Amino acid sequence: TTGVPGATVAVIAPVDGTLNEFTFSGGLSHVTNNVAADPSHHYRFGSITKPMTSVVVLQLVAEGLIDLDATVASYLGDDWIPSYELDGVDYSGEVTIRQILNHTDGFPEYAFDPGFYIMVSSRLDQEMAPQEIIDWASGVGPLYAPGTDYAYNTAQALPWSTSFIGCPGIKCDDGHDFTELFLEDGIAGVRCRKNEAVNRGVVGNQFDHQGRQAE
Repeated sequence: TTGVPGATVAVIAPVDGTLNEFTFSGGLSHVTNNVAADPSHHYRFGSITKPMTSVVVLQLVAEGLIDLDATVASYLGDDWIPSYELDGVDYSGEVTIRQILNHTDGFPEYAFDPGFYIMVSSRLDQEMAPQEIIDWASGVGPLYAPGTDYAYNTAQALPWSTSFIGCPGIKCDDGHDFTELFLEDGIAGVRCRKNEAVNRGVVGNQFDHQGRQAE
């Protein structure tokens, strides 16, 4: 088995010419308290937000607000990452929006890096800002020259999480409700805990299944 304690699946399918939604749940949403999973429960959807973020960026591209082949630095400034050096070449000013979105930017995957876990293990109760993870990626350096290869990674989404509020037409309120961020009509129930630390999100998703209700 996968070890996943519970799951909920939603299927939207046409029935007699009308779209209908069917939801199914199985297993537990809280192992310790033996709470059965239910479609009404909130789940951390983790990396599903990557394509959602990409959709928002592409909406901005369609509106002429972002150029896919422009550099990240042209939007976030030259200091968006301290340095991004490989074999004596600093690529920090050459990474493009397209490379960030399609995982050809060279970023290492912090979620699978033992050194990153050791670093955050000493501060599980302290919030880790997105910029700190970008700085960590800077210290590791690119795995390859941006645009020359592909490697799935999570760090690529972080520059956008630090800049969306400043984009025209893209906003999030003080409660960190990202409903308006992803779709004009909204996604019911989408929410993010304001004080959720990045490192708790990374480590918690791996090790806290036994005592925390899925949210």
